[in-house]
Amino acid sequence: MKTFQWTAALVCLLAASITNQASAHFLWLLPQVEGKNNAAKVQLYFGEAAEPDDPDLLKPLTGIKVWEKNAKGKLDTYSLTAGDDSLFITPEPKGAGRAAYGLSHTYGVITRGESQFLLQYYAKT
Repeated sequence: MKTFQWTAALVCLLAASITNQASAHFLWLLPQVEGKNNAAKVQLYFGEAAEPDDPDLLKPLTGIKVWEKNAKGKLDTYSLTAGDDSLFITPEPKGAGRAAYGLSHTYGVITRGESQFLLQYYAKT
């Protein structure tokens, strides 16, 4: 019986080690802080983490609008500017204070195997 348990455990461990890892890209908004709670720049990354990835992946995303909601509830919308490894906005006035930033983006219909689905991204910071 013990031999069967060890064999089953070994098979499960082997199966877990050879499975494919799931990976996905997400839209990340990352404020660059200047002073106390002031955003001097808000960067948009498209990757598995909130860090630079392949800059070519950013090209279809340049039309995204980023909104800013300040402490008084006022909404402003910004267009993205292309940088070397990210897209970014520069809030006006520079260092606009405490604010929330967000976006929504419809990437399109994606096919995985026989399934199709509409891929939509949402990000906020």
